[in-house]
Amino acid sequence: MTSLPATHASPALAAWPVRKIQTADLDWALAEGWKDFLAKRGDLVVVAVLYPLIGLISAALVLNEALLPMFFPLVTGLSLMGPAVASGFYELASRRELGLSSSWFHFFDPLRGRSRGGLIGLTAILLAIFVAWQVAAGVIYETTLGGVRNLGLADFTTRIFTTPEGWTMMFLGNRVGFAFAILTLVITVVAFPMVVDKPV
Repeated sequence: MTSLPATHASPALAAWPVRKIQTADLDWALAEGWKDFLAKRGDLVVVAVLYPLIGLISAALVLNEALLPMFFPLVTGLSLMGPAVASGFYELASRRELGLSSSWFHFFDPLRGRSRGGLIGLTAILLAIFVAWQVAAGVIYETTLGGVRNLGLADFTTRIFTTPEGWTMMFLGNRVGFAFAILTLVITVVAFPMVVDKPV
């Protein structure tokens, strides 16, 4: 069985050319992002502060002996949800580009507009990845340092950095966490900006 040449594969595919990103495109994107920040820095800072604040509150909740091993996985796992949070920044940038008025409450417009369905679907995928990362981190902890229970912060930190089991946990955790980060990047780097921009 032979495949059709790419030019004759499908009219629909031919209508969506893939463009390669050049260094000039990255320079342009960074310059435009800086302009957005200068124009709307107050609104952007308000929203940007809320995200790490949620992380700090979450971290405070797990800073007890029973949940201490999940501190690092929880805080780093919140970054996996970053693309969903970034959709609000895409909306603010889009409104500024179109010359529309915008302030921090427009950050939530994607959840109220035509992008709602796609955005919720993509966020659900990120939430599933976040949960999978927490489970994987729990398994790694149980197979390395899980035999020791109810350690205080000082003892827990000492065991991580001074025992073979602690180093193994860090090595495995970082490798598995990197895999989850790459998976998140591949799924979201185009999908979230596109779903905010177009009803797809």
